[in-house]
Amino acid sequence: LELVLIALRISLCIIGIEIHMQLCSCVVGHGLDRPWFHLLAVVVAVLPHVPNGRMCVQNVALEAWDRALSKHVTKGVRENVHTNVVDYWGFRDDPDFDTFVASLESVNLTAMGPNEIQALLMNAYNALTIKMVIDHPCKSKCQPISSIRDISNGPLVTVWKMPAGNIGGKTYSLDAIETQLRNPAHRSGDPRLHSCIVCASISCPNLRPEAFRSSIVDMQMKQQMMDMLNNTEKGLALDRDVRPNGAVKLSNIFKWYAGDFEKLSPSVLDFLVSLVPEGDKNFIINHKSQIRVSYFDYNWNLNGDAPCDCVM
Repeated sequence: LELVLIALRISLCIIGIEIHMQLCSCVVGHGLDRPWFHLLAVVVAVLPHVPNGRMCVQNVALEAWDRALSKHVTKGVRENVHTNVVDYWGFRDDPDFDTFVASLESVNLTAMGPNEIQALLMNAYNALTIKMVIDHPCKSKCQPISSIRDISNGPLVTVWKMPAGNIGGKTYSLDAIETQLRNPAHRSGDPRLHSCIVCASISCPNLRPEAFRSSIVDMQMKQQMMDMLNNTEKGLALDRDVRPNGAVKLSNIFKWYAGDFEKLSPSVLDFLVSLVPEGDKNFIINHKSQIRVSYFDYNWNLNGDAPCDCVM
C-alpha cells in the first residue's frame, strides 16, 4: 500500500493538484460507470492512510544517495575486524552524495509519517557523519584523522555536538538527530535504530550499502540488527564452553543504550534473542538469566581512510 501511496503522491505533485476528502461529493450525478470514477475511488480509499493528509512526496534525492552508497561502501576488513569499509575519498568527489545532502534542506518533517521520518533521519545521520569526516579529514601538520573523535570545535564541543548539516531549514548536530530518533514525538522510539546509524568507526554497525526507504524500513532495520549480531568480532559472540552457563560478548552499544532496549523488553538479551543466529538462540534462551555478559572493546578508528590531501 505504501508503494501505491508514493506513486500516487508523485503523480498528484506533478500535476499540482491537492485532493481533499470531500472529493466523494463531486461524483454524484456524474455517471458512476465512467472509467475515471474507478481511479477516483482508489484515490478516496487511500487518502485516510496518507500521513497528515499530505499528498506531496518529500523532495529527497534518495536515488542519488542509493547510488553513492552502492559505489562507496564495500565489505572488507579494518584492523582485523570484518566490516563495511567506507570510501570517504569516493564520497567526497561524488556529485550524487552532494545532491543528497543538499536535498535534505528542503524536506518538511511535519508532513511526513513515522516511517518516512525514521528512514529520512537515519539516512541523514549517516550522510552527515560521512560529510563530517570529509569536511575535517586532517589533523594539524596535514596528518589524516584516525578517528571521528579527532574532530571537535575545541575542548568543550565534541564532534557529536558540532553543526553537522541542514535538515528542513534547521541546523542539526549528529547528537540532535540521534536524540530525535531515540525520542520521536508522539510514539516510542525503535531501538533497532542503533544498528542503522553509523558513527564512522570500526566498531559501529556496518553502513548499509543502500538507502533506507519508508516503504521497507522495518525490514531493513531487522536486517541491520541481524547483520550486527552475526558479526562475532564486534556484535555478538557466544562462548558455550565457559562454565557453568556460558558467556556472551556484546557490542558496547547494547550497554550504552540498554535503556532503549529495556523500554520494550525485560532485558537487552530478551530483546535480542529473536534476532541472534539460530545456532545461538536456544542456548541463550535456556541460560539468559545466568549467562555471563561482557562487552567488546570499542574501536573508534575510522571505518575507511580519511580523505586528507593537504600540502604543507
